[in-house]
Amino acid sequence: MRENKLTWKERFVLRRDVQRKKRALDSSGYHYITEEDIYDYLLHYRWKSGKPATLKVMKDDIRQFTANDFFDYQQIKAMTAVTIEDISELF
Repeated sequence: MRENKLTWKERFVLRRDVQRKKRALDSSGYHYITEEDIYDYLLHYRWKSGKPATLKVMKDDIRQFTANDFFDYQQIKAMTAVTIEDISELF
């Protein structure tokens, strides 16, 4: 499995596509989604088993994902987040 972290060079090349995706989400009314949220979605959900081999595939992934895809990830993330308070309620 490849490491799920972007190099500075990958971030630099993908930056414009991430900014475009953020603007597209903004224009759809999702003003609170940040570029870091998009990177988080890509690295921890879309590319969970490893980054794509090429920058072209990464760019295509950024262009193709929808707001619904992003919110599916956010819902899973919220449901799996466990706090100390949640665990202490079990005892």
